[in-house]
Amino acid sequence: MPKSKKRKIFLLVGISAFVFIFILLPILGHAWRRKNRVWHPPIAPVSGWKRFETDEGKFSVRFPGIPETTNILSSFSRTEDDLTIKVQTRAFYVNPNIQNAFAVGYSDSPIFFKMAKLPDPQEFLKKSESLAVLEAKGKVVFEQESKFQDFPAREFEYATGGKANYSVRVKYILVGERVYEIYVVFLTTNPYPEERTVFFNSFKILTK
Repeated sequence: MPKSKKRKIFLLVGISAFVFIFILLPILGHAWRRKNRVWHPPIAPVSGWKRFETDEGKFSVRFPGIPETTNILSSFSRTEDDLTIKVQTRAFYVNPNIQNAFAVGYSDSPIFFKMAKLPDPQEFLKKSESLAVLEAKGKVVFEQESKFQDFPAREFEYATGGKANYSVRVKYILVGERVYEIYVVFLTTNPYPEERTVFFNSFKILTK
């Protein structure tokens, strides 16, 4: 693939693949909460979290409550020159209190299959991370290449920019024509990492 076209694909796909950000963050509202003087205690004990499963999403995960959903399958399409990219996204989320949010979303597009077949799919995931952090005007404090089962994955954490005092931990998993996106949003100075670990580790891809 010519380098110029490859760069164009990364730019278009990186932006379109993660329109989930633009669905999720306005719902959560964290990017717009500038100050929060009350620190909430830990949420419900993780032993009481309930497993949520969706056949359409082909995943299960333990949530600290009953998840809400975007309900509407958001569609994004962009064409430039001879390249057309269509992406569909859906998100499920729980806000146990004003300071924490747990979400799983997925984006579908045939172009993702091509990204998964690249010699290094991490290049695509890293570009998508960069665009997400740039949009949030954030600062990366952790990033790591990984695998989920046999699929390329990437986990990172960033603190939001400006006067916002929230951080976001994210994991992307590239599975064929789908990208799974796992998010935990939390007060930067009050993170409770054990809850995040339970949430991330409970995520399963359904094969039935």
